[in-house]
Amino acid sequence: MTRLMAVLGIAGLIPFVVASLMYLTQISLTGFAPQQLFVTYSAVILAFLTGSLWGRETHALQNHIHDWVMAVSNLLCLMAWASLLVGHLSVTLWMLMLGYIATLLVERRQAKLIGIEPDYLKLRLGLTSVAVVCHGLMLVGGG
Repeated sequence: MTRLMAVLGIAGLIPFVVASLMYLTQISLTGFAPQQLFVTYSAVILAFLTGSLWGRETHALQNHIHDWVMAVSNLLCLMAWASLLVGHLSVTLWMLMLGYIATLLVERRQAKLIGIEPDYLKLRLGLTSVAVVCHGLMLVGGG
């Protein structure tokens, strides 16, 4: 894992934290509702993470591609997209939050199959934990 990966990962939490704080405090610094900023950003990041599962699988050193990882990554990506179409904030937040947890679980399983650096997994656990807490704050705040 590189320092840049850690910096980008931590920086990627800023929109989660800012949007959830905006939502909880009822402050809007933009022309967009904080919940709209939060869920759209969350869906994009979840789609990115599920794509990285696919990419990691196709670039694995072994000759065997684990079909289940490819299928689950697609399902989770579609779930991220579908969450934006639901029309009910709490359902959207739950779908996204469960998507992050599922992606982390798949990634941990994938690590055993193809080998992923333990430091990267620790980083992902921390980043996912903060993202999930922010989703929870959005739910508690009225989502």
